[in-house]
Amino acid sequence: MTEQDDIAENKEIAAAEKIISALLIAVKNSALYPEHHESYLKSVEKLRALFAEFFKGSEYLRWYVEKDHLIFKGQVIRHDGENLSSVLFRDGIRWIEIRKGIESDEITGFLKILKEYRMLSDNADGDLATALWEANFPHIMYEAEDAFRDAGSVDAAMLMGMPETTAGKENHDPEYVPAPEDPLRYAPLPLSSDVWQISPQETLELQRMVIKEENDDKTKDVLDILLIILKEQHNEQEFSNILDFIKDEFRQSLIQGEFELAHLMLGRMQEFKRVCQSESQSKASLLQNFFMSVSGAEVLGVLYKVRPALEIANPERIRSFRKMFNFLRPEATISLAPMLAVIKNPQLRRAVMEIIGALASKDIRPLEKLLESPEEELVHRLVFIMGKLKGKKIGELLLKMIGHPSEAIRREALNSLMSGDNESVSLLFTLLDNDSEMIREMVSEHLYRKKYPDIEDQILDYLEHRRFRYKERKHISACYKILGRSGSSKSLAFLEKVLFDKPWASLLGIENAFERDGAAAALAEMGTEEAGSLLARASRHPFPSVRRAYKKATEDIL
Repeated sequence: MTEQDDIAENKEIAAAEKIISALLIAVKNSALYPEHHESYLKSVEKLRALFAEFFKGSEYLRWYVEKDHLIFKGQVIRHDGENLSSVLFRDGIRWIEIRKGIESDEITGFLKILKEYRMLSDNADGDLATALWEANFPHIMYEAEDAFRDAGSVDAAMLMGMPETTAGKENHDPEYVPAPEDPLRYAPLPLSSDVWQISPQETLELQRMVIKEENDDKTKDVLDILLIILKEQHNEQEFSNILDFIKDEFRQSLIQGEFELAHLMLGRMQEFKRVCQSESQSKASLLQNFFMSVSGAEVLGVLYKVRPALEIANPERIRSFRKMFNFLRPEATISLAPMLAVIKNPQLRRAVMEIIGALASKDIRPLEKLLESPEEELVHRLVFIMGKLKGKKIGELLLKMIGHPSEAIRREALNSLMSGDNESVSLLFTLLDNDSEMIREMVSEHLYRKKYPDIEDQILDYLEHRRFRYKERKHISACYKILGRSGSSKSLAFLEKVLFDKPWASLLGIENAFERDGAAAALAEMGTEEAGSLLARASRHPFPSVRRAYKKATEDIL
C-alpha cells in the first residue's frame, strides 16, 4: 500500500475506536434512561452520525471479537473484558459488522439487544446470537460459533426421539460430581382435603383426556387390524384402497394435532414396509408410493392450517411433531418450509429448522426448488440452514445464492461459505475476482485470517498468472498476505523473483511497486528463516525500490 493508503487506514482505525466508545456510551444510557429521554436520544444520534461519517469512505465496518478485546483491520481497538467484547465472545459471536445505510431505528433495536444480554449469566435463557438472528437487522451482520446448535441445528438424536440426556446434554467434565440426593426431597407433605376436590373445569378436562385416549386406542386397534389384513391381501387394488384409508386417518390425526399418534402410525407402516420388502416387491412398491403421498402437499398441506395450535403447543407436543418427520421423505420440505416465514414460537421454529436440515441432508433437491421462491424471508432462512450442512452440492448452491438480488441473502450465503469446512475453500477462491469489491474484500480477509492449509497452490497460481491493474493494488496486497500466511518454502522462488526482479524499473517510471511490496509483505508474514534471509538481502539492496519494499513490510508487521 502507498503512504496515502496507510494514512487512510489509520483514519479508519481511529474512527472505529470512536464508534466503539459511542456504542458503549449508548448501551449504558439505554440502561439508565427511558427510550425518549434526551440523553439517550443524543447518544443514539451521535452513534448514527459517526456511522454516517465512516461510511462516506467504506461500505461496511467489521470488528472481530476476542475474549477481552475487539480487532479492526488487524489492530486491537479496545480492551474491554468486562463489557462489549466479553458479552459478544460469551455468546459465540466471532465478528460483527455494520453496513452502510444503517439508521436510528435499527441502531435503537441493536442497543436494546445489547442492553438485554450484557448482564446475563452464562446459563441464561437465550443468547445474543439468537436475538440478533430473530431481529434480522438488514444492516447488521455477524458470524456466530455453533449458531445452528442454538438456532436450529440438525440434531439427529432429538429427531429420532431420544431424550435430552442422550442427545448431547450430559456433563463430560472429568471433575464433575453430581450433587447428592436430598433425602427430604421425596418426603410426603401434609395436604388439606381441598387438594382432592376436582373443579368443574378439571372434570371437563379429564373427560376430554379420557375421550382422546379412547379414540387413540381405537385408532391403534384399527391400524393393527388393517395391517393384518394388508399382510394377507394379494389383490393390489384392495391393498391400495386400504392404504388410502390409512392415509386419510393420518391426515386427520394431523388436523387434530395428534402428532404422537401420527408418529406411531408412520412407525408401524415403516416396519410393515420393511417386512414386505423381503416378501413382496409389489406390496413394497405400493408402500413406497404411500410414503411419497403422505410426504406431499395433499396431506402435509394441512400443517399450515394447524400452525396456530402448534405455536402454543407444549415442548412434548412439538417433540412428537419433530419425531414424526423421521419417517417422511425429503419432499415433505416443500410443505413444511413455508411455515418458517410465519412461525413466532422459537421452539417450534427450531424444530422446523431441524427437520428441514435433516430432510435436506438426505436429498437437497426439494430445498433447492424452494430457493427460487419470491419470499425473501423464507429463502434467507433456508440459506441459513444450508450453511450448516456439508457437501459439494451445498457449496455450489451457496455460491449460486451469492448472486441473489437480496443483499441479506447474498451475505447469508457468503457467511455460510466462509464458515464452512475446507471443502468450501475452492468455491471461496473463485470469489476473489467477483464484481463486488465488498465480496472480494470479505473473502480475502477471511482467507487471510483462517489460514487454510491447502490454499498455497491456488493462491500461488493466481498471483503468477493473474494480470493486475493499478487500481487493484489493495486487492493484490491482500492476496500476497494470504500467500505469506499460508505459504511454505514452495513459494519462496516466486516471491524472490517478484521482490528482486527489475529493480531499476522504478527509475524509468514503469514499475508496479505494489507487487514488489506485496512480495516483501508475504515474506514478512511467513516468518521462516529462509524468508528472513531474503528480507535481509532486500534491506541491503543497492536499488531504493527494493529497500523501500523491505522497510514497508517490516513496519507493517511491527
